[in-house]
Amino acid sequence: MKWRIPAFVYIPLLMLAVLVLFTFPFLSSHHLLFMGDITTSDITELNFPSRNLLSTSLKEGGLPLWDPDIGCGFPLHAEGQSGILYPLNLLMFRFLSPVLAFNLSVVVSLFLALLFTYILSRFYGLTRPSSLFAAIAFTFSGFVVAKLKFTYMVNSIAWLPLAVYGLEKALRSRKLKFLALTTSALALQLLAGGPQIFFITLLLLTCIFAWRLVFLLREAGSGTAGSRLRSAIRLSLCFIIAALLAISLAAPQFLPQVVGYPYFNRSSGMDFNAALCMPMQPKSLSLFFSPYQHGNPARGSFNLQRHLFWEDIAYPGLLTLVLSLIALIFLSRKDRDVTLWFLLGLISLLIALGDNTPLAEFLWKYIPGFNMFRFYQRFMLVTVLGMSLLAGKGLDYVLRTHAGSRVFRMGIAFLALAVLVADLGLFAHAQISSIDADKMLAPSETTQLLKDNLGDDGDYRYASLGEDLAWKKAYEQAEGWMNDKEPYYSYYTFLPPNFNDNFSLPNTQQYGAYGLTSVKALWGLTYYGRSTEEGGASRLPQCVSAALAIQGAKYVVSPLSLTGNGLREIETDDTGVIGLTRHIYELEDAVPRAAVYTSYEVVENADFLTLNQLDDLLSPAARVKERVILEDEPPPLFEPAEENTGSARIIHSSANKVVVEADVPQGGVLVLSDAYFPEWHAYVDGEEREIMKANIAFRGVALEPGVHTVEFVFRPSSLYYGFFIGATSLVLLFLVLLYGNKTRWLAFPLP
Repeated sequence: MKWRIPAFVYIPLLMLAVLVLFTFPFLSSHHLLFMGDITTSDITELNFPSRNLLSTSLKEGGLPLWDPDIGCGFPLHAEGQSGILYPLNLLMFRFLSPVLAFNLSVVVSLFLALLFTYILSRFYGLTRPSSLFAAIAFTFSGFVVAKLKFTYMVNSIAWLPLAVYGLEKALRSRKLKFLALTTSALALQLLAGGPQIFFITLLLLTCIFAWRLVFLLREAGSGTAGSRLRSAIRLSLCFIIAALLAISLAAPQFLPQVVGYPYFNRSSGMDFNAALCMPMQPKSLSLFFSPYQHGNPARGSFNLQRHLFWEDIAYPGLLTLVLSLIALIFLSRKDRDVTLWFLLGLISLLIALGDNTPLAEFLWKYIPGFNMFRFYQRFMLVTVLGMSLLAGKGLDYVLRTHAGSRVFRMGIAFLALAVLVADLGLFAHAQISSIDADKMLAPSETTQLLKDNLGDDGDYRYASLGEDLAWKKAYEQAEGWMNDKEPYYSYYTFLPPNFNDNFSLPNTQQYGAYGLTSVKALWGLTYYGRSTEEGGASRLPQCVSAALAIQGAKYVVSPLSLTGNGLREIETDDTGVIGLTRHIYELEDAVPRAAVYTSYEVVENADFLTLNQLDDLLSPAARVKERVILEDEPPPLFEPAEENTGSARIIHSSANKVVVEADVPQGGVLVLSDAYFPEWHAYVDGEEREIMKANIAFRGVALEPGVHTVEFVFRPSSLYYGFFIGATSLVLLFLVLLYGNKTRWLAFPLP
């Protein structure tokens, strides 16, 4: 008897071998995965800083629920992409170094995608070689590889095949316990920080369920119309309950997101053009066949002003295209799965084409949720999964129909896998790079200057202006992100938004288009006022100076040569990048983080004013020190006065608590220029008091005359309720697993 290595051993080993071939550039604790973007890198200015903060907090025994150093304070727990409660993140960032944990979070996600796609393929009847082919084609497709820069998205994508498998297995076996896999996968997608991937997955599952339900009821045998209707209703209820249970399991992430949503700048949804956001054009369909036909952004040869390569690309490999076409031609009439995945892939591709077809706009108008997300190209996730499964079917057909002996068939299968790995590997290694994390994170002179001057308790902040121009210069000199990294090390000395989190330096700004509405109003004013030629001197408009001052920006770091009232240049450095000079300015009119006002002006809904209205409200810049802007009349605890009297001093400042000592002889309004958010509470001398929205975006508390100790405490009740709901849902899920198939009302009731 010959000894054979069991499949459950050699298949994972093969997967690991392929995984190493694709990810070895960043399998390190000192070199960080690095991929650029149009004006920056999501990895180094969004994903890694937040994970670095998570690592620090976990090692100190806490969670980073509120980040005081970005955007004048930001509720991380309410941001759907944070991933701070994702179990794999909690495990890896607790025990590993931040760089290694970050890299491994990507590697583990890719392995899970391989494994779950393989399991799904086996469920559809594919042989082991064909299942492995489908798994590799999906996991290392151009779509997934290009999304490695969006780490939270890759963490979420990994669970999509498992969600589909759980639903398909439950419907075929009539066993509810498999639906628990779908529930768990959906919950993990939300916890991983992928609400858009969750949305796409839920729509995909709904389509699959509807397709299967029609055929299940048609093939249910004899039975009255009423019994079939009851069966359909009960099946649908099981599916809906599974989805709701998934949301409940993820309640610690989902509930804070719901509570915070009205305060974010996308709370009213987006118009269709904003949702499309540089939509995919028909000519980009050629990227399915020739991924670098129009250039490669990683080499600096792709025009990023009109198209986003990483959104438009979905390259699954040439052999994948050929084999999926074979499956479509020869199997579609007799294999229902081929028809299903062809239709799903085609519909998703039509959505991805945005306004080039009527489908996307129709869904945006009539399907809830479509107006909450940008980049409809991401629906190609379903297209790529469908093509990968069809390619597996096609390979099986070729092996079954045209191959001879077993050895010959295995040779053909090996050749197909080798061609696929080589094809996708060449694509991936023209995209995936790494950067020396030690060098990138080494404190610069700018970092030290700000640390020495911003105050121990964060009395002031700094602002970044024109960092996008600095990135552009670095990107052009480096010719993409695959080559020389020296220009990027120079770029990071500008301390762009969120990168400052690595050094615990408070910045007025936050990376990305998503943020708190009121703070975004001030950012918009900042960028609206900056109209200057690259490298040319420009006078900083009064409204911009005022917007910076009101946020407590005592220093400005910029590649721009600026002048303006109260703006003094204190340092200039040549960065070594051609045409790029680093300037550091001091803004003399900056308002301290804690300040007292006795004069106020009531302006309703100030955070919804137009840029011109904000300009009129804040200019000239000196006005921001003279009076506070409130949305409502304050409590009658003091008499307004023309001249501000009193003082405030921060005596304690941490992420979730700020203590201010205020001396107000005539009373007044204490303003803490930290972002207003409803889960902050204020206590004046131990008694809770209402927090007013002050100076458009910040917190204000009315005080009667005297000396007071004011505590601002962050108590995210939505998170606590979320944990309770999640724990209850977990117990319910276990009960379903234990008793679901023994309880008649939970069993699938087909005639």
